[in-house]
Amino acid sequence: MLVLVTGGSASGKSAFAEELAEKIRDKNGSKYYLAFMKNDSKAAGKRIERHRKLRQGKGFVTLEIPCDLDKKLPEILQKRCSHDTVLMESVGVLLANEMFKDGSVHEDAGEYVLSELLNASGYFENAVVVAEDVFADGNDYDEYSKKYIEAIGYVNRRIAEKADAVAEVVCSYPLWIKGGVD
Repeated sequence: MLVLVTGGSASGKSAFAEELAEKIRDKNGSKYYLAFMKNDSKAAGKRIERHRKLRQGKGFVTLEIPCDLDKKLPEILQKRCSHDTVLMESVGVLLANEMFKDGSVHEDAGEYVLSELLNASGYFENAVVVAEDVFADGNDYDEYSKKYIEAIGYVNRRIAEKADAVAEVVCSYPLWIKGGVD
């Protein structure tokens, strides 16, 4: 099962995605948390540590892979995880890592990230993908930010097409847009 969870900043999408991963997982399988944030600044380090503490005791095997999933994930897993569930967080972070890698702008990063996420989800029985909703603020952005926002929209749309279920989380409440999970 592939589930896309979207929502705005601090909407509760991460907490919902964690609960959902537990709900849909095969009890004989493991839960993986595939985190994409780079630990490249004090602020990022603090945020990563905060997220680690929030996941503590929830039974996740955490894999921190900020980019190049297609190269790194097979090396780590070595095989398909037929009964396992993965939570991948987040589309926007992975996209930023790939799009602005090496100090240049990779305009084809949206297609690459989509491929990475779909390939990664194929290793697991169930996958929950967390994605940001960055489309409602009405601000005017520079050229690169607009390209980034367009790429997030593209990746979200394409994952939603492939997903069995799609939920938008608003104020900690999930609104099922496609399918659903009981």
